[in-house]
Order: sequence, then structure tokens, then C-alpha cells
Amino acid sequence: DPTPGRHDPAIRAAGFVAAALAFKQQLDSEKLLPEVFEFSPPQYTQSEWFKRMVALCPSRFVTLPYLAVTRGQSFPLDMSQFPSLFNTTRVPGRPMDRLQSSPGKHIAVLRNDNVYKVNVIEDD
Repeated sequence: DPTPGRHDPAIRAAGFVAAALAFKQQLDSEKLLPEVFEFSPPQYTQSEWFKRMVALCPSRFVTLPYLAVTRGQSFPLDMSQFPSLFNTTRVPGRPMDRLQSSPGKHIAVLRNDNVYKVNVIEDD
């Protein structure tokens, strides 16, 4: 980034955390638009009315508008693992490991070989 003030690692880290939290908020509120693979995209799939229509669909039905409107020329990619991006850990077990999710309001920050727990989401 050529902006002079953005070379500071703390500022870059803060920007990364802010972007990740904005993404998590969209994910949690189910307002995240689907990732779409398009063979030859019609122009209207990029229009605001189409994006609003897709945003109103429940996530499990979002494929239907794309298939209907684009006649199979574009389709949403699988985003079923996105909820596991945040607040999820793999717990070892036999015969197989399992994923465990829990609500979290903090991030772990590593600095000078020290680990800090920093709350980033307030109670409200």
C-alpha cells in the first residue's frame, strides 16, 4: 500500500481485524452474498435488483434464483463451511477428530512471543 501511514504493522493488523469482523457480521446476519462462478454472465446478475433479490433468499435456497435467471450459466459456489471460519476448533479424538464451535468475542494476538486475549466484540 503506497499510503505512508499504513506501513505500521499495528495499523495493518487493526485493518485486518476490522475487515474480518465486518465479514463475520455479514456471515452471522446471513447478509453475505454468495460467491458465484459464471460461465458467461448475463449483465443482470450484476445489477442491484438481482443482488437484493438474492440477499432476501434464505441461504439454503440461494441457488434457485441463479439457476432460473441464468439458465445454468452461473451458479453459487459451496459456502457451507463459512460458519466454521470463526470460533471453531478441531478437537482430537478416536476414531476421528471433531469440530467444536462456541461463541467468541475475542482474538488472540501474538507479539514478542507473548499471547494476548483481546476482546473485540462487546456485549449488547
